Amino acid sequence: MNNNVKIIEDAISLENQECLLKMVMDPYFPWFYNPFTITEDDGFNKHQFTHFIYKPEVQKEPHCWLDRVMGCFSFPEFETHKLNRAQFNLNTPYKITYIDQLIHTDSSNPESVTYLYYVNDSDGPTTLYDSHEEKLIIHPKQGKMVRFPSNTRHSANVPFNYETRIVLNMVFDPY
Repeated sequence: MNNNVKIIEDAISLENQECLLKMVMDPYFPWFYNPFTITEDDGFNKHQFTHFIYKPEVQKEPHCWLDRVMGCFSFPEFETHKLNRAQFNLNTPYKITYIDQLIHTDSSNPESVTYLYYVNDSDGPTTLYDSHEEKLIIHPKQGKMVRFPSNTRHSANVPFNYETRIVLNMVFDPY
């Protein structure tokens, strides 16, 4: 598997982990229904709920949660890259078994970097694929973070044993 993949346990302090979890689990935190996980496609593409905290093509001003969320993290990319997108994804269980969502990339730029931060303990692992179709399977655990080049093919499973799988997806592009 790609040497550029880094898995970081307890990537942020326990206090920040709990703060993010409490924020997204608050009944007043707005989640938006999307009928597709990626985009409309012929393959299996289960719905999910999302909350963009930063998406420049949609927002003229940064979202009110941007500083609060990004302040929990320290990335080397803050110096060398600009934030392209930051969003929370919330997946709900499927009735039968694990469903591996569509394989996709977050960017075609090999210099862009993706971080996945697991907000809560869950099942429904993330699968990363290399050019030889070898897989790296990452199981969601609160506080765990994965860093990889944004052009890495990957997919997510919906949870089966847990009620939610919440992941913060952040993509950075070089200046």
